[in-house]
Amino acid sequence: YFEEFSRLDAQLRDGVVLVADHTWPLISARKKVDFLWDVKGYSFESHETQQLSMHQLALKAPLVYQEGKEPANTTSLEVIERGYDFPYLPHLSMEPPNCVVKIENEICDVWVGTQRPKKLREHIAKILEMPLEKVIVHPLRMGGAFGRKAQTDFVVECALIAKKMRRPVKLLWLREDDVQFDFFRPASYQKLRAEFKKTGEIIRWVHTCVMPMRESNVHDEKTILEPTQKDLQQGATDFLLNTQSMQFYAKGVASDVRIGIWRSVNHSFFAHAINCFIDDIAHVCQEHPLDYRLKHLKRSSISRRFQSVWRQEPSQTERMRLVLEKMKEEAKTLYSSASSSEDTQKSAVGFAAHHAFGAVIAIAVKITTEKKQVLIEQIHVVVDAGFIVNPIQALSQIEGGVYFALGAALFGEILIEKGCVKNRNFHDTPILPRY
Repeated sequence: YFEEFSRLDAQLRDGVVLVADHTWPLISARKKVDFLWDVKGYSFESHETQQLSMHQLALKAPLVYQEGKEPANTTSLEVIERGYDFPYLPHLSMEPPNCVVKIENEICDVWVGTQRPKKLREHIAKILEMPLEKVIVHPLRMGGAFGRKAQTDFVVECALIAKKMRRPVKLLWLREDDVQFDFFRPASYQKLRAEFKKTGEIIRWVHTCVMPMRESNVHDEKTILEPTQKDLQQGATDFLLNTQSMQFYAKGVASDVRIGIWRSVNHSFFAHAINCFIDDIAHVCQEHPLDYRLKHLKRSSISRRFQSVWRQEPSQTERMRLVLEKMKEEAKTLYSSASSSEDTQKSAVGFAAHHAFGAVIAIAVKITTEKKQVLIEQIHVVVDAGFIVNPIQALSQIEGGVYFALGAALFGEILIEKGCVKNRNFHDTPILPRY
């Protein structure tokens, strides 16, 4: 029984360690051990109670950032308000967490697929109280990661066990372990309000974000960290449409669920909520969503995070304009085929555009419904990724991102019940199959 885990590292939890010579006897033995855990001090939260809590916290979220001047008179403006709930999402990397650690002759060798070998090396040296030069990390192929293997928890566990056993140890997580003890994409609630003219010009844009912060997992249980302007710069405050006034409110929420970096980080829910909301504004103005975006793009905007990178390049809005115009060309057949469908009530086209990490992207998806099932017929993607060194790798990134997003949207929800993850394996957390 390891009771020093949590004392040494806040990411770890105390627990029982089983060690065997082979994998199958170990799996069989674990099923036969009956544990009675002390749950004092732990919350019994559920995804429903947390969702309700986030809705209530949104009403008193503090202002963290604003741009422009408050409009003098808004009585004649159109007003819409929407709320968007986002669940916890798993990584489901192709290869669950695993590693090998050998401590011999005062040297610690680690073989692992990791996104942060330097951070991992420093972490192990600190936990084992060894000189940094005595820790050697051998990076392997990751087998998929998407943020999960930026965490060091499973490797540190293995290192502590190897030190206790005084022999090399291989740590292998089963898929059930991976699903239940992941560092999930945080759940969040995004509330948006827009006041705009009938022409579509946005006078006032108000965005409220409520979510647990991933850094809260490594602090005292009573600590609730609050989102800052920096957190909102990942897709919210770097807004590319013309607005006279913008206000951003944010509030943290308490949670014992382990959360971490997930593919695209905060962009995943900011892009989703904002694009859905822009479509609603375009609908009220009786404009096509793509045309609305083109019409109301800012004149010039350079991402603060990539200002030095794009100093000699077109502004973000100019790059977005080119991407949208290209998408308009590409999507002509897409929209015409949808409108000419025998039953337009069963066919639709969705559209979104976003910029993140120096790249600008637009995507259009044609779907049809049949017997309560959604069939994805076509996906068109236009990307300005800057200077592309490896076109094959760039294409793989886009295709993989599309599959990842579709799987998350259709199947990815993680459910929390009585403080525990309810999901178990692929039967209740499926991934998108590729035929």
